[in-house]
Amino acid sequence: MMRIACLLLLCAVGTPLIAAGDATDAARAYLDAGRYAEAIAAVRDRIAEAPRAGEGWRTLGHALAATGEVEEALAAYRRVPPGADGPPLDVEMAMARLEGVYGDAAGDPGAGRARTRRVLAAYRERGHARLSARELVAAGDAARDLAREDPALYAMALRIYEQAIRRAPDDPATHVAIADLLLDRYNNEEALEAYRAALERDAQFVPALRGIAHSLHFDHSAGALDATRRALEVRPTDVGSLVLLARLHLELEAYSEAEQTIERALAVNPRSPEALTLTAALAFLRGDKQTFEARVARVRAIAPGYVALYQTLAEVAAQNRYYAAAERFARRAVSLDDHAWRAHALLGVNRLRLGRMEAGRAALESAFRGDPYDARTKNALELLDRLDGFGHVRSARFVLVADPREARVLAPRLLPIAERAYDHYAGAYGYRPATPVRVELYRRHEDFSVRTTGLVGVDIMGVSFGPVVALDSPSAAVFGPVNVGSVLWHEIAHTFHLGLTGSRVPRWFSEGLAVFEERRARPGWGFDVSPGFLVAFREGRLAPASALNQAFLRPRYPEQIAHAYLQSALVMELIARDHGFEAIVRMLEGYRDGRSTAELLRDVLGREAQAFDAAFDAFVRERFGHALEALAPVADAEDGPMPQGRYPHLLREARLALAAGELERAFAALTEAQALFPEHGGGEGTYHMLAGLHLRRGEPERAIEQLERAIAIDADDLEAHERLAGLHRETGDAGAAASVLERALLIQPFDANLYRTLAGLRESRGEWESAAEAREAVVALDPSDPAGARYHLARAHHRAGNAAAARRAVLGALEIAPLYEEALELLLLLRELSGAPADPRGARRAQGEESGPNGIGGGVDPSATMVTTGKTMPETKRE
Repeated sequence: MMRIACLLLLCAVGTPLIAAGDATDAARAYLDAGRYAEAIAAVRDRIAEAPRAGEGWRTLGHALAATGEVEEALAAYRRVPPGADGPPLDVEMAMARLEGVYGDAAGDPGAGRARTRRVLAAYRERGHARLSARELVAAGDAARDLAREDPALYAMALRIYEQAIRRAPDDPATHVAIADLLLDRYNNEEALEAYRAALERDAQFVPALRGIAHSLHFDHSAGALDATRRALEVRPTDVGSLVLLARLHLELEAYSEAEQTIERALAVNPRSPEALTLTAALAFLRGDKQTFEARVARVRAIAPGYVALYQTLAEVAAQNRYYAAAERFARRAVSLDDHAWRAHALLGVNRLRLGRMEAGRAALESAFRGDPYDARTKNALELLDRLDGFGHVRSARFVLVADPREARVLAPRLLPIAERAYDHYAGAYGYRPATPVRVELYRRHEDFSVRTTGLVGVDIMGVSFGPVVALDSPSAAVFGPVNVGSVLWHEIAHTFHLGLTGSRVPRWFSEGLAVFEERRARPGWGFDVSPGFLVAFREGRLAPASALNQAFLRPRYPEQIAHAYLQSALVMELIARDHGFEAIVRMLEGYRDGRSTAELLRDVLGREAQAFDAAFDAFVRERFGHALEALAPVADAEDGPMPQGRYPHLLREARLALAAGELERAFAALTEAQALFPEHGGGEGTYHMLAGLHLRRGEPERAIEQLERAIAIDADDLEAHERLAGLHRETGDAGAAASVLERALLIQPFDANLYRTLAGLRESRGEWESAAEAREAVVALDPSDPAGARYHLARAHHRAGNAAAARRAVLGALEIAPLYEEALELLLLLRELSGAPADPRGARRAQGEESGPNGIGGGVDPSATMVTTGKTMPETKRE
């Protein structure tokens, strides 16, 4: 409903269609500048001279409405003389908006709805050819407002706005009207074009400047703050821009700045329902229940028709990760206004985030019936349809939900990691979240995006809502090779942090602590230090350690979010080093109790923010001083200037030497570079190249050492894992090769060849249970030789002593290849060992549940009992 505020102000200041030389021009100029008292005084002087001056009464009404003098504004609008066809529709719509929020003289908000219907009826009766551009904008606003009862009116509103643009193509207000509608319908690309079209006609047009800010906010762009401030430079008293700025501050968890901005808005319009609602939201975020309830009551008393109160609270709560509260607020919004379709959608989405899947679907279905044109609702329902076909695999405290084939492969790898994570965090934090925790993995990144935000295009790979964790499956392959075990460990950390603190932990702290937990769980997990990070530190581009939230929520350069993850993890490392891990737990408990970062730095760590920033700076310089020096520009080096520093210079020299076949020169350069910056792993560092050189020098053990160091730095480095496993096999160390492959399969868990190799290594060591696990994965991955894969699985189960599983697998092989000699022999052996009949055909006939069509064996998949799918739902048409 932020959009309603924008349109109210559009009515107030967005109608530049005034006859040249009109005597109200001075008042109008004051109004456009947001100098409302001067506008009111000027126009009243004009009205005193010409009481029938319609433009004067209209301007007076706009100015009074902007300052919250609602009754006076309505009285002024009533004095605007009617035209030949009746009351001007723009004035009628301005009155409808005020009455719809504040009520009429009798306090009835329904009067606004009735007047809105009359505006649309008048449009239909008069026809667009007889209406001015601003009347057409008003008629479009009426259609849009009434679309909550008849969604087909959205198309009508779009058509009317297009008529307004044709009537007055140079009027920026017509372009803003259509842009606002497009943005409300999530068509941000075209909305942005329309806002820019408005600014081409008037670069100072505040509704368009504000619209640009909303558009950037929609795209989660850091530019939203600057765009909002630009609108406020033109009109410092623009309540719509002040409300948006306050919302942005709330998202940044900058509560003092948000409060100051809300106070500025209320100083202009003490009855602004949007600003008053944010005072309630702020009290909620601060944990002040009594103030929250008082402020909610105030909004409802002042603006009884403001239906967006609880919807806005739900949005703010969800944006700040209070998902249970968001569900409660959305439920309250729906109870007060059954036509609040976006509130229905918020209710559904937040129920899904809490793992209440059926209740979430029901709310989304209600939202879709009321507004089938809402893209987020449609996307969420289509995602639920696909989720119905996903497999579910359960462990003691988790349920893994994924594509059925992927679930069979991922569950044996990820569920043990999840269980270990739960035990670790429960011990570390003294808190145990409710179980089961739902872990969803998506093959399509678009589905993960919809699960996260409702729209495609989100650029993250994992999220925790607390009871639900959602991840990109490794098969999504959007961000390159990623260790899914590390990502899962990270997201489960958030489940604990959110639960322990009641969602009050700041993003920077939770993200930093989750990465810190990754880094101490296994070598190579979590973010590793890059040259770009250290260069940004040296250049002063990193956010202060005491104010890292801004880097996550409104980054100032493209790499800042990635840098902020590592920076905040290093902050945790500093705290743990100097104060012990218990200090981190005390800070979590402090956040739970509503304390600020500044208070906790002072009371738990004994440092003010500035001193803490200085301590972090010293910590980084101490920890990475050698690398920082190697990345500093050198103007007068012996072998010429090095504008990017000696380390990049050495890497470049090594690559040139390799290309020229000068192996010793390359080796010397790489050895020196590695000594300068040993923390730099991955394909861009020194380890891969040095491993290759050692192999060319006949030094496989040295190559192994290089690759082991590489994966200890970067657990996402699939190439290093595969090369290292191969070298261990070549040097006869099957155990080491198998261990490396186990880690590689957390990066690429869907490569049947890796499992086949792993199984062979395990079998060579007599580790038949582990071999059977690898063979199970080969079968699940639809190998090119399905009969052979099942036979080898059966053989592994047999050697591991699992006769029942071996029998199921070998029958599966014989269903595919009835004359498979080795499989027949194995089945006979199993029968002999069990004392059952030896005839495999008779055995299959005796086991009717294993027979397929025409008496051919059915081949029960040995892991099928673990994987269940949701019931099949009838397809919902949402074209």
